[in-house]
Amino acid sequence: MRETGGDSGKLRISLLENGAHSFFRSINAIGKYNTTPEPNPMLLKDAVMSLHHGVELLMKQILVQPSEFLIFRDLNKVRTKWKSAAKKETTVFDLDYPPKTISFEEAINRVDAFVQPPELTEDLVNKLLHQLNPLRNKLVHYTTTIKLEQVTKLLGEVGVPLRELFEAQVDGFKEFETEEDIQALDQLQHSAREYSRLEHEVFDLLHQFRGQAVPGRLFNVEKEEFTLPTFEDVIQNYPVQYRTAPKVTVVSSADIFTEGKDGERWVIEIKTNPMSQIRTLEMLVAFQEALAARAWLVVFSRVTLAFKQAAQEKGILVTGVEEWQELKDLLV
Repeated sequence: MRETGGDSGKLRISLLENGAHSFFRSINAIGKYNTTPEPNPMLLKDAVMSLHHGVELLMKQILVQPSEFLIFRDLNKVRTKWKSAAKKETTVFDLDYPPKTISFEEAINRVDAFVQPPELTEDLVNKLLHQLNPLRNKLVHYTTTIKLEQVTKLLGEVGVPLRELFEAQVDGFKEFETEEDIQALDQLQHSAREYSRLEHEVFDLLHQFRGQAVPGRLFNVEKEEFTLPTFEDVIQNYPVQYRTAPKVTVVSSADIFTEGKDGERWVIEIKTNPMSQIRTLEMLVAFQEALAARAWLVVFSRVTLAFKQAAQEKGILVTGVEEWQELKDLLV
């Protein structure tokens, strides 16, 4: 990445430099989380906040290339301040009261409307406005639970398309990316596709639950047989709010929420990363109470005996990757 320079003890960072730095910082943050034995959860926050910041600035960079005025909210105020800045031989952003620029949402919508780049697809716009932006807002305004798979999936789905958009539409963007950045984005995209596949696999199998009796060990219960419910509703990405203390509300979402004919409810979480399993138990306990539902954790990796015992103590069903395959063979 190109170094940002300065003189006389001042640091001036261009819109492009600022945006590119934040964009690739988000990729590095999620990469560190995935590869660190005891990762800091704040890395997930860094990934979301940096991606949001980088996208906003790089969208504005796309807009200033045809006209700097496209990034301002009120053009009437800009005209006056522009003349004032010219007299002082400075920029409008160095004034005591600079004009306000457009928001994250407005930047995306203006690029979509005025520039109309083919790389900015409707699917990408929807993910940025309706997934990334709400997730960032939760981090800013609420106590929230950030899930590794959720962040990895989102970054994996938007990272490569965004890189292709910025490479095509932002002059000089390629100077800031390294081969390691490109490889990290490609790996994220692969991980996101794999997680989406597993999520759909669980979603589809839940529709095959029709009151069958299966071995209890497949759900980590002591009973020899375990009777499956029959579900009428199976909902993905179900919103959950719960309280951890008086006046402290946590906003999150469950991977899947189901409800059966007899009113039996299940809340299901899907994990691929062994490092995230322990934290998930505490979250599932809260989900159980908030939704009055039975919790089931499906883990597509090895589950230790100690973890199974901890889950039993909390009343949480657990299915590891080997048990999952056996359950699939019985039902499909």
